[in-house]
Amino acid sequence: MQRRFCLSNREMLARLSSLLREKSLRNAYKLIGHVPEASFRYIDARRLIVSAQTEIANKLVGDIRAVGRSAIFDEKTGVLTIDGKVTISILIFRSKHERGRWQRWVTERRIDPSYDMFVVVRMDDTNVSVLDYFLLPALEMTSPHVSLTGKNQARLDAYRIGTLDALSYAVRAQVLSP
Repeated sequence: MQRRFCLSNREMLARLSSLLREKSLRNAYKLIGHVPEASFRYIDARRLIVSAQTEIANKLVGDIRAVGRSAIFDEKTGVLTIDGKVTISILIFRSKHERGRWQRWVTERRIDPSYDMFVVVRMDDTNVSVLDYFLLPALEMTSPHVSLTGKNQARLDAYRIGTLDALSYAVRAQVLSP
């Protein structure tokens, strides 16, 4: 098979970069018939976490603004600021199974106890959809690394919320009450 033209390294890199921006690394591999050894599960899980965090933040921001208050979400830090005063960190906790141990939910973010409240979002066993939410005061999040287990869940059940609508209501009740 003969090539019709030759690309310089720079041109080839530019075309590959463009392809990666437009599609994804997974699609680029598929186009050239390469099956990578590494799994894309981590990348997929990360994408779902970012999507879940954005969906939750958008719901909270919209509902708070609907009652005439200001709300800003910083995607980089995962922090919602209401009326320029109250800060709420939105943390996604992924399900993790380890043989012979309790099921755990962990977050990769370091927990900064300086925020006023925390919305903790537990993902289901497959880490595809939200299992439930917790609206926690800062005093419950005192360690930089927190994991949720069957052992500590009983203590936190008072803060458990089943739906996104109920979470939005609870945030507004906590923050916007006189």
